[in-house]
Amino acid sequence: DLLKHTPVDHPDYPLLQDALRISQNFLSSINEDIDPRRTAVTTPKGETRQLVKDGFLVEVSESSRKLRHVFLFTDVLLCAKLKKTSAGKHQQYDCKWYIPLADLVFPSPEESEASPQVHPFPDHELEDMKMKISALKSEIQKE
Repeated sequence: DLLKHTPVDHPDYPLLQDALRISQNFLSSINEDIDPRRTAVTTPKGETRQLVKDGFLVEVSESSRKLRHVFLFTDVLLCAKLKKTSAGKHQQYDCKWYIPLADLVFPSPEESEASPQVHPFPDHELEDMKMKISALKSEIQKE
């Protein structure tokens, strides 16, 4: 839009053209990197696999939290860890686990275990607990 409103004889016009060309080249190279992962892939069994959706989640395992990238394909759910790479390299992942969608079973509400009863604490009791935790934390840090 800036180029459209700049007179052709203005000294900045050629610079704006260069900036537009560089920006377009940069953005198209990013799109080229992204597009291949969105297209269908043929698996070793000859089936077509397509990425449906992907996103991040926090996996809780043995009392620790780990950031994971989850990919939902047409035939499998895959959980991966993003590897640390140097700048300019393509993203790489370590596969942590995967589940073929055909193996997923969701129990009916009758089959699932009854959820445990949760008894809420009054607000003042929660505040007391928070203060005790904070005091203990301070004592531990001093030691």
